[in-house]
Amino acid sequence: MHCNFYAVLALLGAATVAQAQGISARSTAESLRGLRGVHVVVQEVAPEVRSAGLTADGIKSAVEDRLAKRGIPVLGLGELTMDPRGPALLIQVDFVAADPVYFYNSQVQFFQNVTVDIGEREVPVFASASTWQTSKVDKSAKFRLPTLAQEVAAQVDQFIEAYLTMNLPVPEPVEVEEETAEMEETPEEL
Repeated sequence: MHCNFYAVLALLGAATVAQAQGISARSTAESLRGLRGVHVVVQEVAPEVRSAGLTADGIKSAVEDRLAKRGIPVLGLGELTMDPRGPALLIQVDFVAADPVYFYNSQVQFFQNVTVDIGEREVPVFASASTWQTSKVDKSAKFRLPTLAQEVAAQVDQFIEAYLTMNLPVPEPVEVEEETAEMEETPEEL
């Protein structure tokens, strides 16, 4: 029982930190500007979740489909290594059974390469850092796999909205000459 208590405590503690950082998720959307796509990584799920039918491969496939349907390019591993920003979307689903309650933590984080300024150093230091994230902790008297899957989908949708807000398609420029020509012809017709 002590093992479950410490596992729940760790899960809640990690989620609390993530949620506190997630408060600024709206302000970190700017870090998504100029991206050409994202690579999807899913942390391996707990055996209980996997045996209930939710696998890391299944989550990855669903997330990639969701991104592609909204027009966000999904980068393969080769494309990821060629992109200097190294854009990766990490999906984590944690689960702890503490009879009679089940605790869940789902988290979506976006990582990319950043430059770290370390004062007087002449050579910049590069690191991968989380620049956008959202998470949720929940508990239930029953193990509800559909609810967990829906929560992950809702969090991915939050990322998609932030991505699309910062990377709106650039409208095609309107040719001014054609409009001018049409305007010149109109008075002559009258």
